[in-house]
Amino acid sequence: MRGPAAAARLSALTFLPVGIVLAACVLSSAVPYLADLVTLRRVPAQTAGPFVSITPVLAAVVG
Repeated sequence: MRGPAAAARLSALTFLPVGIVLAACVLSSAVPYLADLVTLRRVPAQTAGPFVSITPVLAAVVG
């Protein structure tokens, strides 16, 4: 029983950095998208238009 447990532990430790990078990639896309959707539901259309238009500019500046 110790052999499979050790192999599972080694495998988990090996793939942990890959999992962390994958989680960061997913969250860096999903969280801003969800924030945009929630915000656009609550903001009037006259205010939402300029914010949606400026989003690519802000992304370019931050990038």
